[in-house]
Amino acid sequence: GAGNLQGVALTSAAFNKVLGGDGHSVQFLLMLCLVFFAFTTILGWDYYSEKCLEYLTNGNKIVEKVFRWVYILAVFIGPYFTISQVWTIADITNGLMAIPNCISLLVLSGVAAKETKAYFDKYPVL
Repeated sequence: GAGNLQGVALTSAAFNKVLGGDGHSVQFLLMLCLVFFAFTTILGWDYYSEKCLEYLTNGNKIVEKVFRWVYILAVFIGPYFTISQVWTIADITNGLMAIPNCISLLVLSGVAAKETKAYFDKYPVL
């Protein structure tokens, strides 16, 4: 059974069981899906990051160009990290995103409370 399988081996076994066929065609399909998922994720996060940076720096082209080079470098260096290192970096960067969000929550808490009250005054709960 699949009791001892983890990660890619488990996914491959599941696809193999559902789709049937030989293991090679299923592995090729999974590899193709992974390539497209990774490529579109890289492009999507780059675009999202650049747009946020453009907003934060008022369109400073020098900062954007430096960011692009750092991002490209990270894309080429990334595959040399272990999965554990990648998840650690992802966890740290996701955790760091909490800092500006918490600051924003504190700064905007009065506005949020006022707007919430105005909404419930207009649309009372049954």
